Amino acid sequence: MRQGDPLSAAIFNLILDSVIKKLNLRGDVSLKLTQIVAYADDVALLARSLKALKEIFHKLQNEATSVGLNINEDKNQIYANKKKGNKRYNTPKN
Repeated sequence: MRQGDPLSAAIFNLILDSVIKKLNLRGDVSLKLTQIVAYADDVALLARSLKALKEIFHKLQNEATSVGLNINEDKNQIYANKKKGNKRYNTPKN
């Protein structure tokens, strides 16, 4: 199926949803160490620590790869919000 085909968005969303369900990261971030939020083809990973964020990123990357989805590392950004200011990190590499 080609990108832009009317069914491609629906199929992509079904596949991405199955990946997210396998990671079991839905819910309230105040009750979990990590959480995932997705809308269309945008995915946000939320975590309470950089270590937890890197772990969940690698899990997402592995699950996505197993179903044929590729994460474009050039479009990834990591932001940390701390009391002393914000910091930007590079995308975690394997």
